[in-house]
Amino acid sequence: MERRLATILTADIVGYSRLVEADEEAAIENLRVHTKAIQAFVASHNGRVFGSAGDSVIAEFASPVEAVRCAVAIQRDVESRSGNLPENRRMRFRIGVNLGDVVIDGDNLLGDAVNVAARLESLAAPNEIFISRQVYDQVRKQLPFTYENLGEHRVKNLVDPIMVYRVIPSGSPAPRRSISPTPPKSRWQWGLMTAAVVLLVAAVGTWWMARDWRQPDRGKFLLSGKPSVAVLSFDTFSKTSGTRLLGEGIADEIITQLARNSALTIIARTTTFTLKGSGLNAKEIGRKLNVQYVLEGSVRRVGNQLRITARLIDAKSGNHVWAERYDSAAATIFKTQDDIVEKIVGTLFSEIRETQKAAILRRPPSNLDVYELTLRGVARKHRLSPKDIALARRDLTRAVELDPDYAPAWLYLGWVEAIAIVFKWSDDLDISDLKDATNKVEKAIEMEPTLATAYQGLSILRTWQGDVRGALQAAKRSVELGPGDADNLLFLGRALASVGEFDQAVARMRHAIALNPIRPAYYDLHFARALWGQGKFRESNKASNACLTKAPRFTACRIFKIASNVAMGKNAEASKAIKTLRRQSPDFTVADALKSVGFPGSAPANERFAKQLTEAGLPRVKRARANK
Repeated sequence: MERRLATILTADIVGYSRLVEADEEAAIENLRVHTKAIQAFVASHNGRVFGSAGDSVIAEFASPVEAVRCAVAIQRDVESRSGNLPENRRMRFRIGVNLGDVVIDGDNLLGDAVNVAARLESLAAPNEIFISRQVYDQVRKQLPFTYENLGEHRVKNLVDPIMVYRVIPSGSPAPRRSISPTPPKSRWQWGLMTAAVVLLVAAVGTWWMARDWRQPDRGKFLLSGKPSVAVLSFDTFSKTSGTRLLGEGIADEIITQLARNSALTIIARTTTFTLKGSGLNAKEIGRKLNVQYVLEGSVRRVGNQLRITARLIDAKSGNHVWAERYDSAAATIFKTQDDIVEKIVGTLFSEIRETQKAAILRRPPSNLDVYELTLRGVARKHRLSPKDIALARRDLTRAVELDPDYAPAWLYLGWVEAIAIVFKWSDDLDISDLKDATNKVEKAIEMEPTLATAYQGLSILRTWQGDVRGALQAAKRSVELGPGDADNLLFLGRALASVGEFDQAVARMRHAIALNPIRPAYYDLHFARALWGQGKFRESNKASNACLTKAPRFTACRIFKIASNVAMGKNAEASKAIKTLRRQSPDFTVADALKSVGFPGSAPANERFAKQLTEAGLPRVKRARANK
């Protein structure tokens, strides 16, 4: 067999299946554009593409320097092309580069050098470039980039660990956390050790108190159906006891926060922490603990800074679902740790929730149990179209028939019925049925008083009934029960907007959006609504358009597109939006808009809202039809 030395670059799109699920045609077109651009970059750096598998590319270069230059050019081009796209259409690549001996098989290349490049790519987070030690040694003095040593990593099917370096191109974004001066070393070490011990003890106590011990009584199918997560102790690569305790403390706090969410099954720390240093990979841990997801991370000290990374891994496939990095000054870590943990928990829950929904939507209904029928209904609810709301009602009705004691099914059944009522998406429901829908949500709360999501739904339904103070109270309760869930923060912002507290509403929603990078259309709707109330009509219009990109038939988003355009004096745009609205919902009126997305606790805002919609040509009330 003929061999030669080669530099291998592998590039892969993160979450391509999710992009296809959200917008198949756009995803395929974006893939075509990016693939064509990557091939051009490879050729311009004296390389050749010798393999591709739909959403991935494998290329060969004679020079490691050219390969890394090409990788940086690709990432910059991808970011530039995606910058103006909605979040659900952006493509992000991760890239791995390795240098080694390859076996020539016609036009194809085989061997460990190719495998290592693929493993480096799988370790990388979105927009990152990971290189091996062999590549680093060749490029570190040749290219004007910075390189971060990430240590040794054991990867699938390779006996020896590989040394991994992250490429940081010049001009990359600065760390998102502020850096403060560090006190003397001895003081920092003592303070870190003491605070970490206190944190660890307090977190363990909170975790034991926060666990919902009624959960096993819900039935075996619920525990096996709910997404399950094992959180491993964060690696520290340090002999300093304070840093090691910090790694355990952060993981422990994540467990505590996740355990408060009844939609997840979390493995106890007494089980997961014993696996530290076991040498097992995520797939092996998943099999051992019978979990769907593994969260692992690390805490590293570089000079006076600490870097915390977290990665969520699908334990079945071994693929990375999500990864993020956080930076802090060592001296201020305990001031920023809560923010870091909150971001990890919020994003983690959102990623799991969306991944689960996407998988269940692809499965035939005959294979679904009560939990999955409920989650399927929730996924359809988020699509916010008449057809999907009808399908959600079907799935949720079946779920309560199969298990009348399952609170989430009652919650979402009442919620989707209320949506169908206020947006006039059902022929068999009218405004008189809103009370019955609210009763279903209240029934869920009676069955499970700590179900935070139920208070989200109750808040919205109370708003639609005109009880804005009750809505605000329910929204606040949802945040108390689930502070790590971005949806709870979002709906608190919605309730604040309903009473005219627009500055507070926008602040809450910005927080929620920061915690939920894969936000569905209703995030953009409520953000558009609060921004409109704040008088930021251009931003409101932008959020409305983002909403309509995800849910083109969502009436409420088009309403704020109309109102914001009128407020900006763009009457032609408002008229176009009115025509589309009339095609989709011929009988929709100003009165309907006030009922569904108005501001019942703020008369001035409601009056201004009604005036703008009337100016655009929306009828105030339903016109009587002439007798034939």
